[in-house]
Amino acid sequence: MLGKYGIKADNQLLSDIDEVLQAARAELTDQQFGVIQRQVDNILSKVGAGDAIDAQAGYNIKKLLDRVAQSQDSSLAYHAKDLRASVVQALDRSLPPEVAKDFAKTRAQYANLIAVRKLVRPGLDGNVTPAALANVKNLRGDLRDVADVAGTFLKEPFGNSGTQNRTVGLGLLGALGGGAVFDPTLAATSALTGATVGRTANALLQSPAMVRYQLNGSNVLRRLAPTTNALLPAFGATGAVAAQ
Repeated sequence: MLGKYGIKADNQLLSDIDEVLQAARAELTDQQFGVIQRQVDNILSKVGAGDAIDAQAGYNIKKLLDRVAQSQDSSLAYHAKDLRASVVQALDRSLPPEVAKDFAKTRAQYANLIAVRKLVRPGLDGNVTPAALANVKNLRGDLRDVADVAGTFLKEPFGNSGTQNRTVGLGLLGALGGGAVFDPTLAATSALTGATVGRTANALLQSPAMVRYQLNGSNVLRRLAPTTNALLPAFGATGAVAAQ
């Protein structure tokens, strides 16, 4: 988004920058604080006509802050992230309403992707188990709903968790796919066919597609409600209400 839209240097941005500076001054050494001060000076120097930072300058500011935020110095990185957040929030306020809404959604999806990626350990098969997903604390939107469902009903992989859990799993896969709506009766019948369906559903849920589903922006609970309503009335009612 930066690089396409300019940033209004409004009073809120100036106040947020000052707050970051005050906190950094109190917590960092002179050398560390100098890095943050230079970033602030760079931001303010780019404010031009109409109290705005043009799109390219805003993009360059964000790139520099990204670099500092990745510093091995955790204290320095912390304040750089705060400063970057101030700039991104100012951009958000500068965008047309519909663009700002899409931008917020994209940021949430990216945050989910990063959170889930941390669950995949190098050298293994790349799978993410339902239990591991349920334990991630900072998921947002639909993926948070999926994690809650997984934590409640899918303590074990689908193939080992019984007919009811496999059925919920199949419904969940239908919801994630954004395509067909599952018939609960057919889903239950399919779940009864045994280990083959269990293994297939389990492999799909635990595959990288589980991470990528969020790019579709689908409403998971609404699509999952027919399955949970059929099998688990109490949860189904709750899920249906939550999906409204």
